[in-house]
Amino acid sequence: VPSGVDLDPGSAIRVDPARWPTYLPSQLAETLREASEAAGIETFDLSSVFVSAGPETLFVGGLDFHWNDRGQALAAVRTAARIAP
Repeated sequence: VPSGVDLDPGSAIRVDPARWPTYLPSQLAETLREASEAAGIETFDLSSVFVSAGPETLFVGGLDFHWNDRGQALAAVRTAARIAP
């Protein structure tokens, strides 16, 4: 589940590296993937899909880092293509 805060370099919400020097943008997705796989649940990280598509176009924007309609559609299409077979 990619976050606009982690993927969009133009996000209004930024993590201050001086205050959080060990912060890794990939940590949320990696932690979720590791926990899911440890529980035997298959995962599909959409982070690279969102980066390739231009993350600045996939989130609501401002202080709202949720996926917008385009982000929802991209996630749906790519997830469906993965599970359809």
